[in-house]
Amino acid sequence: MDRQTRNTWVLVGVVAALGLAAVAEQMRERMLAPKPLARVNEKSLREIVLECPSCPRRRMERIQGAWTLSEPYSIAADPDMVARLVGVAGAQVRHRYRANQLEPAKVGLAPPFATLALGPLKLAFGTTDAITQARYVGIGEDIALVNDHFSQWLLVPPESLVDPRPFAPLRGLSALSFDGKPIPADRFASATALRATRVESAPSWRSGRRVVANYGGNRQVAFTLGRDGERWLLVRDAPALAYVLDAAQALLLDPGTPAG
Repeated sequence: MDRQTRNTWVLVGVVAALGLAAVAEQMRERMLAPKPLARVNEKSLREIVLECPSCPRRRMERIQGAWTLSEPYSIAADPDMVARLVGVAGAQVRHRYRANQLEPAKVGLAPPFATLALGPLKLAFGTTDAITQARYVGIGEDIALVNDHFSQWLLVPPESLVDPRPFAPLRGLSALSFDGKPIPADRFASATALRATRVESAPSWRSGRRVVANYGGNRQVAFTLGRDGERWLLVRDAPALAYVLDAAQALLLDPGTPAG
């Protein structure tokens, strides 16, 4: 073997060694990278259930491709809230223990302060670690310590899971009327796209202007639009829910006010 060939093979060996070292480093980084709590196939997910000792049971199910809040109401669910709850499964795990390595009661899992079922996956949530503020989560036979970015979503009232768009989920929406007068065509699209700042349980009062939505052929949903102090509420008859609107949104529903 001449000198040039030997140098070539040496260079090939160096390049190969560097390549192997880079691959090994990538594998090491992947192994050390935080792992998600669990993997959930959102496309195949059909049911989400939230429970806690002081909360009503909140159940959502996918019906004909759309998420519906089935308990305690029967109404369209907020897609953003569904995504947040599914995202809980992606929380990064700091450490994973076998159940016999920790006492469930000492980490708040006997009983848990909340549970989340994503289809067959059951998650139970305990206390946070005093130092890292990561949360203990029971999953199968394991207890994981995870970065907590989700606790606020586990205790939300059912109304927070309702789609904040009062009209958008009504399939085949054909008309809106305000005290019996049709909302003009030039503002129909804007009115039907209203998105409330929040959804609450309905107040006891029912005085105000009547708004009726016709959809799906001969079906109707009725609302009452009224003031509640400085706020405007669009209160649905059934289920009894209040959509909090700003003044501009409220006026958009009134055909007697100038558009724009």
